[in-house]
Amino acid sequence: MEGMVALVLVLTLLFGGMMLALVMGYRDIEERRGLDAARAAGASRAANAAMVPGFFTGAKSGAYAVGPAISFDEMLLTRLEQHVQAEHERVAEFVHFPSMDRLYRASDSQLHVH
Repeated sequence: MEGMVALVLVLTLLFGGMMLALVMGYRDIEERRGLDAARAAGASRAANAAMVPGFFTGAKSGAYAVGPAISFDEMLLTRLEQHVQAEHERVAEFVHFPSMDRLYRASDSQLHVH
């Protein structure tokens, strides 16, 4: 009887160890697939970031870096933040020193649709 309990215990540990190895191997493979997919998506985003549409052409030079580490969404967000900040500065200038010239003056930071 004691031999049977010991055999069942050994087989259970062996089976559990094999299942654990299979599950861990599967998780590792899935993580690598996810990283490969993320790299492929990152490469396509970097290619898209190099082709910023004319809608955002008036960006300040050196305001953001173009490279594989920055995505198109980050570039878009940076450009919109710059535009909003420039408009905020113009509004603050008009509030402090109101005049017709400041009211109708064209903004330095404009978003153009081409």
